[in-house]
Amino acid sequence: MPQGQGYSITPQPVAGQQGPAWIRWLDRYAQEHAAAVAQIAVRDFPPMVREQITQEADGETMTPSTMQLVVTLLARLGAAHGLRQVPVTLEDVVALTQALVLENALTTLHTDAVIGPFYVDDPATGRASVLGAALQQWLAAVLAVPGPQPPPPRRR
Repeated sequence: MPQGQGYSITPQPVAGQQGPAWIRWLDRYAQEHAAAVAQIAVRDFPPMVREQITQEADGETMTPSTMQLVVTLLARLGAAHGLRQVPVTLEDVVALTQALVLENALTTLHTDAVIGPFYVDDPATGRASVLGAALQQWLAAVLAVPGPQPPPPRRR
């Protein structure tokens, strides 16, 4: 897991069962794309979800609605990969809200871009979206964290 203050989020047991309609849709969408995370793209989101992607006038991307959107994605992707408690850091949320807002802007402009660490060219999935690549990097880091280690043997 990336460095920084860590938190755990607990996903709802069943995707798409709670919250407003846009969160329920996003929850189901993340569940459906759990095996192809790099293919998650803002262009697939319906208007009711896209209108929740906001940015403040000063460029701040961590608005309540973008944070809720990102946390929903992280919770569902982690749950789909067997995590009951999904680890997340503030740095994760910042990076993913930036990727979300950037991709939304690029989708609005009907263009694609490759942005720094968010570029993924995987032979199995092809070129990923900015958001999909960022989510894939996060998921790979989370799943690479080893589970609890057994205590060392006692010496007598």
